[in-house]
Amino acid sequence: MSGLWFLSVGFGSVIEQMFATRIRPETAFSAADLAREDERIDRLIAEYEQSPPEPEAPFLPEGVESWPADPILAILLSRIDLSGLSGRDRVRFLQAQERLNAAGNAATMAALHSVSDAYDQLAEDIEDPAAGASMETRAALGWTRRTADANLALAHDLIERLPAVFDLLGAGRIDLARAKVIIGSTAHLPIAHARAVVAALGDDALSMTTGQLRVRLRRLCLEVDPDSIRLEQDRAVSDRRLTSWTEADGTLSLLLTGLDPIRGQEIIDRISQIARHHRTADE
Repeated sequence: MSGLWFLSVGFGSVIEQMFATRIRPETAFSAADLAREDERIDRLIAEYEQSPPEPEAPFLPEGVESWPADPILAILLSRIDLSGLSGRDRVRFLQAQERLNAAGNAATMAALHSVSDAYDQLAEDIEDPAAGASMETRAALGWTRRTADANLALAHDLIERLPAVFDLLGAGRIDLARAKVIIGSTAHLPIAHARAVVAALGDDALSMTTGQLRVRLRRLCLEVDPDSIRLEQDRAVSDRRLTSWTEADGTLSLLLTGLDPIRGQEIIDRISQIARHHRTADE
């Protein structure tokens, strides 16, 4: 066993004990000393094999939930066994993973926009570049036409209309749901006003729920452009619609959108009146 110098680092304390006496260049060992050393090493290895140490628990660095959403974070998280983490660390892992997901969504948006841009460059040769980009995206990702068109429009708004929101998404500071709320809540504003609203929003979006964010954005839109809400309402009313569909249980559902608030309440009252009139004794 005198030649057993290279052991896996998994032996931990065994290696430390071996090298504590083995590496002494100033000491001259006799044959008897080497024999005793070999016996000691054999004994240590036997003890290790009989009761190997418990594997170390997965280690999640402090503050990892605030790390930049980059390949380093992706590599770290890919090597973590969630089952070995404490409850607190599992939540921190979730936060870090969401940052990566947001950055990945931003990369997807950038890729979608690049496809659209490539078709725009062929505008002289293609009658409808937007339709071409939509068709290309649908074929590549298996999306419906509505999904492809919606995501291409979102990518355009993030990169061209409100790049500050795209930067927040790319850094993992907001998720895609919040980004969509910001884009949708400022869609009726001129670009300059929409960017002013985003600037006024500041870091508030980082800690708000999507519901809180909508309320905050509505107030900011009123402050930046007082006439915007009225114009938005007029536009929505002009696009009002009634949709119906059959549910899985065979019943019919109705959806009314874009109604004037007063007229909408009158419709609700009228439907309630009809429902009460047709109510049976069992209801």
